[in-house]
Amino acid sequence: MPLYLGLDCGGSTTRALILDEQGRTVFEGRGGPANIATTPVDTVVASLSAALDGAPGADLAVGCFAGLVSEREGGLAREALRAAGVAARSDVHPDTWAALAACEDGTDVVVIAGTGSVIASWDGKGGVRKSGGGGPLYGDLGSAFDVVRRAVRCVFIDGRLSASARFEEAVARTLGTVVPQEVVSVVNDVRTTAATVAGLAPVVGEDASVSEAYAVWAVRSALTDLADGVRAHTLGKGGRIALTGGLWDAHPVFPSVFLEALAEGNEIVPAPRPIGQYHVERLVRPPVYGAVRLARRLSYGH
Repeated sequence: MPLYLGLDCGGSTTRALILDEQGRTVFEGRGGPANIATTPVDTVVASLSAALDGAPGADLAVGCFAGLVSEREGGLAREALRAAGVAARSDVHPDTWAALAACEDGTDVVVIAGTGSVIASWDGKGGVRKSGGGGPLYGDLGSAFDVVRRAVRCVFIDGRLSASARFEEAVARTLGTVVPQEVVSVVNDVRTTAATVAGLAPVVGEDASVSEAYAVWAVRSALTDLADGVRAHTLGKGGRIALTGGLWDAHPVFPSVFLEALAEGNEIVPAPRPIGQYHVERLVRPPVYGAVRLARRLSYGH
């Protein structure tokens, strides 16, 4: 009986899932960061190896990687799979493919917001249309990294608003300093990972929930940009939207503010919905399940 391996390789966590032909779970595992564009390759291999520790050999495998935006990253991802001992017939895709494949039928758009962010849908031609996903340097609007980046800018660069004691303590603990010029230097240091910075998002979320001005601005501005991206992606026609990624679990304020931003000029309603309105739901099955579904497709030559 064939076994199908799916790998969801994100900026903070790598998840592995093996299912059999009947869809029964044979193995689950977890490792560290594996964004193929921003995580050192040896770390990606270590994360994959940790996620697959104790796993039985699979017949077909698909790895879906954050940061896979070109053939170059695709090659690195394939090399990483081989180095981690994935000997099955395999393929690699961007992480958006896993999230979309895990969605319920009829989903129009998936919004992935974790360390980074991307908005995606099937393009009707066997591929994926996406918005965002440019990484920390070029975008990731509405991601955990972006929320913290805006908070840091507001407090430590522009000096427009004051940090809470909670945020200062978290910054000192995570970045080792609260001196403005040093904070900026550490955040910009190539040795400081996006996941490290994004790890401060729950603190910003908690401060936003108690109306700390710097945090309210950071969260609202970031998630308004993310909602604008969804509206542009759907051409204002509304749709069924699925949310996935660590940001939505980091603090209840994040999905709440996103819904408020998306509702501006549109109505969010339960399904079925009229044209121009949005039905928003959390992704029920994790993206790694979608990666397994993609692995199953390999057996059909897709």
